[in-house]
Amino acid sequence: MSAPAQPRIVIYSTRTCSDCVRSKRFLEEHGLSYELHELEAEPELRDVIMGLNAQLGSQSLTQVPVILIDSLVLSEPSNDQLAAALGIA
Repeated sequence: MSAPAQPRIVIYSTRTCSDCVRSKRFLEEHGLSYELHELEAEPELRDVIMGLNAQLGSQSLTQVPVILIDSLVLSEPSNDQLAAALGIA
């Protein structure tokens, strides 16, 4: 029996965001790969980030990281929220 496939994980972040660094470290520590998009390198993503935060009803439309796990959208998640979304005990 093979292990379940890893979900598609996409992170929208900035280089100086401590929550972004923490979230990426959490994923790496659990052996999960992710697609990274940094606002500094792709400024056109500001609208994407704002749209995803607005979809969640966030008061801060520019908060990062915004993390997509398949179709689930998380904005500035804690490690516990990431673990729950990924089924990590």
